Amino acid sequence: MAIDLDREKARHDRTDFDRILVSLLPTNDDESNIKMLPELADAFYKASKGNYRL
Repeated sequence: MAIDLDREKARHDRTDFDRILVSLLPTNDDESNIKMLPELADAFYKASKGNYRL
């Protein structure tokens, strides 16, 4: 069995980024900010170049 780690990483990077972002943003329910304001998540993702540590 062979797993293409680069492909798998690319598939999950944005999902992981969004979950981490949600955990840092004040909200009353889990992922409402990302679902209601996808442009907010896009702006954070673009500004940090996908690096959630930034």
